[in-house]
Amino acid sequence: MRVANILSGNYCQPKCAEPWVEVKFEDEKQGKLQVVASPLIRLTNKPNATIEDIGNPEKVIASLGPFVTGNTYDPDELLETTVEKRGDLTYYKYALETPFALTGSHNLAKATAKGNTVVLFVVSASDKQWQASQKTLKAMLDSFQV
Repeated sequence: MRVANILSGNYCQPKCAEPWVEVKFEDEKQGKLQVVASPLIRLTNKPNATIEDIGNPEKVIASLGPFVTGNTYDPDELLETTVEKRGDLTYYKYALETPFALTGSHNLAKATAKGNTVVLFVVSASDKQWQASQKTLKAMLDSFQV
């Protein structure tokens, strides 16, 4: 999908500390996928911090949740959080049920930090899409790594 300039970060790079959308994909039947990058400085002042340095999974999703849902984040929408180690990086995985989200009522996200960036991978689906493609979306989330 086309990424709007306001979401791409092009309007304020490289001085802006706001997250930006790197890429978006959408399929009518399966749902949406997007990769969001956030400057580390938005979440911590520690250079080259790990995701653990930023905080626990709940703190990270509280900061980046609006980029998962497309509008707001309510901690009550968080269904599950897991921590996964792959090589040198730790990933925080989230399952959210978000009835008022612009992205869809089902959201899965995975976040990690590398260098000066936090990378957030998000798959989203409506109820109808979720029924048809839940396994595919979960497999996509599981396959993501930086």
